[in-house]
Amino acid sequence: MKGSDAFRIFLVQIMAMGLIGSLAGVLVGSILQKVLPVVLASFLPLTEISSSISWKAGLFGLAIGLIISYLFSMIPLSQVKRVNPLNSIRELSGDIKLPRSSYFLYALIALFLFGFAFWQTKSAMSALVSILGLSLIVGILALVAFLLMKFARRFFPKRWSYEARQGLANLFRPNNQTLILAITIGLGTTIILSLFLVQELLLQQVQLTGSNNQPNTLLFDIQSDQIKELEELTLENEMPLIQSVPLVTTRIEEVNGWTKKENSELDREERRPRWVYNREFRVTYRDTLSDTESILEGAWPGKASQGKIGISISESIAEDLKAGLGDHIRFNVQGAPIETEVVSIRKINWNRLQTNFFVLFPSGVLENAPQFNVLVTRTETNEQKRNFQTAVVKGFPNVSIIDMGGILESVDSILKKLSFVIQFMAFFSLLTGLMVLISSVILSKYQRIREAVLFRTLGASGKQLLRINGYEYLFQGLLAVSTGFILSFGTAWALATFAFDMDFRPGILIPSFIGLAILVLTLLIGLNNIGVILRQSPLEVLRRE
Repeated sequence: MKGSDAFRIFLVQIMAMGLIGSLAGVLVGSILQKVLPVVLASFLPLTEISSSISWKAGLFGLAIGLIISYLFSMIPLSQVKRVNPLNSIRELSGDIKLPRSSYFLYALIALFLFGFAFWQTKSAMSALVSILGLSLIVGILALVAFLLMKFARRFFPKRWSYEARQGLANLFRPNNQTLILAITIGLGTTIILSLFLVQELLLQQVQLTGSNNQPNTLLFDIQSDQIKELEELTLENEMPLIQSVPLVTTRIEEVNGWTKKENSELDREERRPRWVYNREFRVTYRDTLSDTESILEGAWPGKASQGKIGISISESIAEDLKAGLGDHIRFNVQGAPIETEVVSIRKINWNRLQTNFFVLFPSGVLENAPQFNVLVTRTETNEQKRNFQTAVVKGFPNVSIIDMGGILESVDSILKKLSFVIQFMAFFSLLTGLMVLISSVILSKYQRIREAVLFRTLGASGKQLLRINGYEYLFQGLLAVSTGFILSFGTAWALATFAFDMDFRPGILIPSFIGLAILVLTLLIGLNNIGVILRQSPLEVLRRE
């Protein structure tokens, strides 16, 4: 049989298996599409969502499965044509040199992955970053595997037990699987832990936005001579004083010397939106930042200095104003012009239900300007709410109260459903990563059959073989899982910072247990692989092979 004939036979077999797997995936997806709306009816408002099967999506999934099967099988199959009959019936002592066409196939796979990522993200930059990030992770895992083999050979421990030494020597033996297992186990660990960390990050954000952590009562139109009494009334009713801030109404007259009229004459790219000159800005003043604010650029002095009034603007308004540190903005406060300089740019968490401001003045500037105050608090019970509202209406008839409890309950209900969706989708993703990890370790047993038969023929006992393979999987798994553990935190940090724009504060305990579980699972599957071989005689194994 010619090499080309063997190539076609294997290709047909692989494509047939790819077709079967893709059809099974489409079938399972179609069933889930019908079942999920029924199962999740009590969790999500799915009455408006159609559960009819999309043949277009099914055909697309089928095509993706076949393309992946073809592309990823061509590299190993390209070596089939170059294997001579003698090498096909004996153990190879070295790797077959890849043909030049393999480099084209690698490029084609990279192009396919980029196209698929672009189709999912609708952003060429996001797709490119995804591919480069994945390549970096694989490269780091490959480098770690190479260093493991190099150090194991160079600093080989001579005082260890025979089983431990043989297990370590297996890492750099001919036809070893150290590289492929380090990449698959490490990549599987990275994916599983990254998904878990991102899920926890999103759930934490949902919980912080929930009603249990939010104020639900807002009082405004409070005059300056009333604010102190209202603060005392709030504390007397055992309610927290979440915020008490003064508000001053102002307009922008000039930005770096450009008035509204002069701005309208600028080119479109340089022109600022008209609304920045037309709208009234509600600003406040204080010497400290709130817990929803953080400085991105510059510094916040807190108090005005002689000769300069430094203000802080939010990052969003900075883009609209086309303003940065050192730029000058002139405000009109009830007819009085005030020259200011931008000394800091803030990042604001708008998810918290409390007052936030585009422009923040330092103390010592606006205290005597016409103003009113806003007070933000939280009531725990309906009785507390009624008593407080009654006292406010009687003592301060001009003050308006907004009860946001009903709004927060609706928001909280939606966020709880969102939490369930995040956990549900994360479960499927984690399950997929776990299946890939398990299958890669299971497939490694076919490379160990001849080695196990040779050891048993030379007189090695079953316990010795179990210990040798146990040490080998332990060394491989420990390094791969540890590397994947570190890479997962780097991946989750990058996603949190650049994709979700969230602070990354992960816990270490649960991810450590998950990493340990992956290591134990790798060991158990590896030992089960050799256990299957040990339950049969060497001659029976060789006949079957």
